[in-house]
Amino acid sequence: MPAQKQKILILDGVHEVCWKALVAEGFSVTQEAPMPADKLEAKIGRYSAVVVRGASKLNAAALRAGSKGALRLAVRAGAGFDNISVNDATRLGIIVENTPGTNAQAVIEHTLAALIIMARNIVPAHNSLKAGKWEKKAFEGTELHGQTLGIIGIGRIGRGVATLAKAMGMRVVVYDPVVSKDKAQELGAELQPPEKVFEQADFLTLHAALTEQSRGIVNEKALARMKPGVCIANCARAELVDKNALLKALDSGKVKYYFTDVFETEPPNDDPIVRHPSVLVTPHLAGSTEESGIQGARMAAEQIIAFFRDDRFVNAVNFAPGDSSLKPWESLAEKLGSFAYQYLSDGGFKRVTITYSGKIAGLDTNRVTCSFYAGFMKNVSDSVNIVNAKSIASERGITMAEARKGNPTDTMAVTVLCGDGEVTLSGACVLGKPILQTVDDYAFDIPLVEKHFLVSLHSDVPGIVGIIGTILGANKINIEKMGLQDITGRPAMAVITTREQVPESAIAQIAAEVKRKRGEILLKRIKL
Repeated sequence: MPAQKQKILILDGVHEVCWKALVAEGFSVTQEAPMPADKLEAKIGRYSAVVVRGASKLNAAALRAGSKGALRLAVRAGAGFDNISVNDATRLGIIVENTPGTNAQAVIEHTLAALIIMARNIVPAHNSLKAGKWEKKAFEGTELHGQTLGIIGIGRIGRGVATLAKAMGMRVVVYDPVVSKDKAQELGAELQPPEKVFEQADFLTLHAALTEQSRGIVNEKALARMKPGVCIANCARAELVDKNALLKALDSGKVKYYFTDVFETEPPNDDPIVRHPSVLVTPHLAGSTEESGIQGARMAAEQIIAFFRDDRFVNAVNFAPGDSSLKPWESLAEKLGSFAYQYLSDGGFKRVTITYSGKIAGLDTNRVTCSFYAGFMKNVSDSVNIVNAKSIASERGITMAEARKGNPTDTMAVTVLCGDGEVTLSGACVLGKPILQTVDDYAFDIPLVEKHFLVSLHSDVPGIVGIIGTILGANKINIEKMGLQDITGRPAMAVITTREQVPESAIAQIAAEVKRKRGEILLKRIKL
């Protein structure tokens, strides 16, 4: 469709480079300040595309109003898209795009500034001198050179911080649940379990996405492992840190400084973290630089031009091509991805091979493949979706491969290789429902419709399954389905589905009782 027929609404102070680029291409552009919801609903239907940053909210009502008019595209000039109701946009046929990576360098540099500020006591020294004091000895700092930097999460930003830290002569130890040792070594970093990172770090910086696994990763136990006087920087998500445990560690001096750019509620209203004298803060501006704003605005304009001129999607977060008849297989793939990740929870993932068999092998399975990686990577990234999941996996160093077989039965098999081994899962869709068929050589027929799973690999001796059932019952955990498979000369495997998550206390009870019976058992909880 000709550009001159397209009207574009730009909100939230997106840099002028955006509207200038669009006007130069013949678009009709209106630029306004952030709008309240009722005003936006009244106007949005007049425009073919809308560009926002973080202030304006594209909620269900606004998108619905837009879909009744001309709106076809919503672009977030930035990395996130929390202020856009993506599910509603998808149902209404509106494409949502963002501009990922535009603020990565800004956050990297802000983090480095935080490390230097803490190492050299710059803020308290500044305040002291401003107050008319001269306390040179009191604020003697330490050099970052030769210190150990711990990094939790080495995506794009974590990798950038690691590179700069190495250039400054720091030793870098990292934890990331996906990245392999080889990938970490390329950065000159040492991949360690999180507890080892906590134990060794003189300085710790957080760059993990917020997931169920990462929430509160810096907690009382983690802080207890840390060196006295550790300095912690958080330019990622406030919820990665247990606030109460941190406050205790700050009060005791275990943590010398906590530098944070992020808060559970923004702006933080009377937050005790902000008030603490050993906490250094900035108002969520790590990614806010003139350069990142210009880059995001320029990318937004380029993506709008590509959409309307070339019918091309760039950085779409709710669209991926593929055969629509395979929708049930997308659900299967997403669940297999999540299952595989949690089953191999030691991480260090290197390679994933997906094999399609039967009639589906001859169809366009792109969306099915993307759904697998969305399920797999959602445990690592809070912004993962069917569109960007493969890119996020590739960034973390995972090699991806596909194979196709002409077997008579439609199946999907996934082999995941990590540092300590591999697992192969296979599944199928039966009457539209996802079914787990095998875990390695163990055959099952378990519907992947329940939320909670317990996988047991145990000694092939009588009574162990009874122990599991008895203890789950005593803990009021209902077993919905159970599959048990014995292979001669190998441990037995049970896959159990439950309505509720099995508590850690029940896991410990089962392990203790099996040990008392002189058996061995490995239990893994999986939540789909």
